[in-house]
Amino acid sequence: GMRRFRLRIARQSQMRLAVTNLRIVPTRAGSGATLSCDLAETAFVRSEIRTPNGRLVREILGGETRSPGANTFYWDGRDQRGVGLGYGLYFWFVEASAEDGRTVKEFRPFIYAR
Repeated sequence: GMRRFRLRIARQSQMRLAVTNLRIVPTRAGSGATLSCDLAETAFVRSEIRTPNGRLVREILGGETRSPGANTFYWDGRDQRGVGLGYGLYFWFVEASAEDGRTVKEFRPFIYAR
């Protein structure tokens, strides 16, 4: 028999801006980590490490346009002043903004053990 299908074309502003698959992998050297996430579309990205009470520990990416797909960042395990962090609970935040103003924020908690 005959098959039917419907094709729906959506404007880009109707697409879902998303940051997914936040991953934190400690470096073999024992200080720092490789941080990676997936972007659904091109976006202006900011990335930070914060304490549980919200205090900024380190700005990983101050704002940069990144492409869709897998994106990787490196954190050396240090704070804004260059001091190595001690053992504890921290949060990795990623904020992505599209050209049309849509913004999404995601975060992932992690235990840092140097």
